[in-house]
Amino acid sequence: MKRTIICLLLVLAISIGAISFANAYTAVYPYSWNKNSLTCYFNADILSNYGTQISNYVRIGVMAWNNTDAPSISVGTLGSSDISVDMDNYGYTGWDGYNNTNYSPSNIINYSITYLNTCYLSGYLSEYNLWRAIACHETGHALGLNHYILAPSETEEDSIMKSNTIEYYNVSGTTKIYAPCTPDISAINAKY
Repeated sequence: MKRTIICLLLVLAISIGAISFANAYTAVYPYSWNKNSLTCYFNADILSNYGTQISNYVRIGVMAWNNTDAPSISVGTLGSSDISVDMDNYGYTGWDGYNNTNYSPSNIINYSITYLNTCYLSGYLSEYNLWRAIACHETGHALGLNHYILAPSETEEDSIMKSNTIEYYNVSGTTKIYAPCTPDISAINAKY
């Protein structure tokens, strides 16, 4: 009996921890998709302006969420896709990637557009995993995740959803994350 109670308390504590972390992600972004599969259009200019390698790595970054409970993402066509990805030099905007998600009053996502800005990182165009990481981060937003928020009782963890590119992909340092990590997967799986 004592062992059963201890096991139940342990399961409850773990569940509350997972829920509190998932709530940290969803507190700001309550919206989500109401379908099991999505299509993503990759602007043809990415391939023509930045080459095959960057184009492929951007796709890999977007598709990295297919290993979670989020709706599966496949390649789609212009005009009929749920998500679109553009990449260009958007100037001194203050961001490397930006996601514009449109959702209904009932918090159902209608469509999402991701912009990847080469302005600040033009010297790193051959750093393919950097563009993979930024595309993955912005797709997290397109799926309804906010930036990684550390609850007071939690310890720092790797996350593709940290708020600044240098926090998850530091070209000159050691932090190089380019796919969803444990807290990202927990949050997206709790959402879907």
